[in-house]
Amino acid sequence: MTSRPMSTISYTQPLKNPETVKKLDKILDKYNALKKKLENPELSTENKIAIQKDMAKIEKTTTAYEDIIKARQEQSEIMALMEESRKEAGAQDTIAMCEEELTQLEDTLSELEQRLFQTLLPKDISEMGSAILEVRPGTGGDEAALFADEIFRMYQRFAAASPDLRFEPVSITRETSSSGAGGGGGGHQYQLKEGIATVTGEGVFRQLMFESGVHRVQRVPATESAGRIHTSTVKVAVLAQPSEVQIDVRDADIRVDLYRASGAGGQHVNTTDSAVRLTHLPTGIVVAIQDERSQHKNRAKAMKVLRARIYEMEKAKVDKERRDYRSKLIGRGERSEKIRTYNFPKNRVTDHRINLTMYNLDKVMEGTAALQEFIENLQMQHYMDLLSHMDDQIST
Repeated sequence: MTSRPMSTISYTQPLKNPETVKKLDKILDKYNALKKKLENPELSTENKIAIQKDMAKIEKTTTAYEDIIKARQEQSEIMALMEESRKEAGAQDTIAMCEEELTQLEDTLSELEQRLFQTLLPKDISEMGSAILEVRPGTGGDEAALFADEIFRMYQRFAAASPDLRFEPVSITRETSSSGAGGGGGGHQYQLKEGIATVTGEGVFRQLMFESGVHRVQRVPATESAGRIHTSTVKVAVLAQPSEVQIDVRDADIRVDLYRASGAGGQHVNTTDSAVRLTHLPTGIVVAIQDERSQHKNRAKAMKVLRARIYEMEKAKVDKERRDYRSKLIGRGERSEKIRTYNFPKNRVTDHRINLTMYNLDKVMEGTAALQEFIENLQMQHYMDLLSHMDDQIST
């Protein structure tokens, strides 16, 4: 059965969506208005700085959008030339050239659209590559664990369908069940207690980030003799692949104290200030080294230890932030926290965030184009929200 979206707005082709174009036109108009204001010679320095700050917020987006407008104008001109050439005899070479240029322009426009919407994303998200996927059962007992396994496999198939993505299980805890999954079938099924995998590939985090949350399933378990529909939930968390924690240790943040070494060391002990104590002022971490007779060597050692301790402190902070973020993403797994509902009897999937319903649940569970359609719709809604936020930030 074909999909039947409840939503009246299509987000899968962003610049064919009038609402998106309207928002971009408005932002471009604001940018040009600010540019014109900046030409006023009587403008105060304070106002000039304020205008430049506002322009900087939207400059990358407007530049990318202007490039798209130019490419579309070129596209229109080539199409007009091609139509005129069709009316002329012996213009096959011109027509062929136009067709080739139009094909190249389509590729260019696709790249420009990607660049445009990249400018809307926060830098940390736009640069994210790989993702960590975590799937766990929520409420619903065995049925929730059965569906958790199906959801985990859905994402595995989604990655397998793309030549650019790679799915690598990290930790999987399963139990075998002979009860069968909801919707019939019987035989041995797997109850997933926890599934963790890394999904690598360009832009995969941006694709999967909206899958985080509570996924609700409605179906008749094979063990349900009365044929009643049961509701269960699965918790999904998609986290950015942790990269090396970056630390910036500035010389200005370090107090250096030199003192005489104590203990074994022969005549050299207590004769020169070779021992080094470094204090990192922002964190209060103190490292003292007196192993070497050379002050420079002690300082180098102390610096290495100091960086390691700061790194561990920052890493612990980042780990805590990730744990808190994970909890925020998946909630408690309650049915009321759902982001998407999978109704097996009606072969229906509804994403409650964008009010989009499609009647192809079987295809969605295969993890191919049907799931991709949900992802693209969610991405576009996010882009539109970001455009609205950008528009609200700028006053002219």
